[in-house]
Amino acid sequence: MNDRNFSVLAFTQLCYARPEDGARMLMSFGLSMLERWMVLACSVVVGVLIVFAVPLMMGYSGELFPPFAVAAQQIGANILAAWLITAGGRMFGGKGGFPDAILLLGALQGLTLWLLVAQTFVQIFAPALENLIVFAAILAFFWLLTGFVAALHGFTSRISVLSGLMLGAFAVGFFLSVVLWAIGVELPEMTNV
Repeated sequence: MNDRNFSVLAFTQLCYARPEDGARMLMSFGLSMLERWMVLACSVVVGVLIVFAVPLMMGYSGELFPPFAVAAQQIGANILAAWLITAGGRMFGGKGGFPDAILLLGALQGLTLWLLVAQTFVQIFAPALENLIVFAAILAFFWLLTGFVAALHGFTSRISVLSGLMLGAFAVGFFLSVVLWAIGVELPEMTNV
């Protein structure tokens, strides 16, 4: 990175307060593609380690998916999301590219690790508060994601970005369900609660 005064804490505070400014700052560093992949990979690996920490400490290791499979799935999902965010944004006049999308999604994964750590501690010490932390994590995720996508593509309306993200997620979900149905994969039935 070009700025020797870079502080992770200051960057985190900037992103949570003004995600667009944080995204622009990160994109301005001019990181190589390898460094962008490393940001994504490190964020995913640390996230997987945190997610596996609680069950392993509580002795549920037999019920977990292999961590390498989970990490590979997360990286694959982020690559797909970066491609969809790039292509979808460009359909609406955005100017962002795939390399910046990878970088920003890696940063997003890293920024939400704080909430994952909080959720882990709450699961252990105050399980009654877990739903509150999950709700806060969802809000923070969409706050950061809409700001990052707006900065990536040069959009000014976060409401439009959020609407586009929701529409895109619905379209991808619908497409995947049709593909799964066409190849004969049965989806689990919904039960009345």
